[in-house]
Amino acid sequence: KNAEYSEDAEVKKGGVTISNANLGGKTLTVSAAGVTLKNITNANLIIGEAVGEGDVTLDSCDFIDVKVLGGGSNSIHIVTTTIKKIEVKKTAVRVVLENETKVTEIAVKADGAKLETKGSESDVGTVEIAQNISDVTIQKVKATEIKVNSRVKNVVVDDSNVKTITIDKQVEKVKLTETKVTEAAVSSEAGEVEIAGGTIETLKIKKTQKYIKESIKK
Repeated sequence: KNAEYSEDAEVKKGGVTISNANLGGKTLTVSAAGVTLKNITNANLIIGEAVGEGDVTLDSCDFIDVKVLGGGSNSIHIVTTTIKKIEVKKTAVRVVLENETKVTEIAVKADGAKLETKGSESDVGTVEIAQNISDVTIQKVKATEIKVNSRVKNVVVDDSNVKTITIDKQVEKVKLTETKVTEAAVSSEAGEVEIAGGTIETLKIKKTQKYIKESIKK
């Protein structure tokens, strides 16, 4: 408690709470399940592979960068916390934002990720799904922008509020259910975009070079 760190640190024991620490820009690695971090500030965080399918809770923290390498289907709980960037690199992990959590950027770089919010509304800047990723679910999220990059397969955005969604070429399928979108920009080479409830105020079709060439030939 009430510690200031001059070097990187690691939590190796599960089921513990680490509280009231300023990391001074250093990196904290969590290498065990059942860990709660409370009032940790000015830190880079790695939720390590050693967490396995277990849970980690971040409560009232302020992080620069969070890398998610461990966790499972009911795992990473982020409560009343501010984070500049989250990188999701663990397959089939669930990341839950609760009670007015604020995240500037979320980069999804693993298959089967699930992002959702609970309780009081949380704010997310950009959610970007990397190329070739599949089976991503975004639920009850308020986001400024969602970027679905090329060759992504099967994205579901459910009960969310999104200012802008961009769907790139060769995206296989995006399903929007009960979601409000202010503007959707969809590549002319994208696959299926299914809308099941909700609204899109403005739809823009981005004509790619391939589409333009094929149109000229016709």
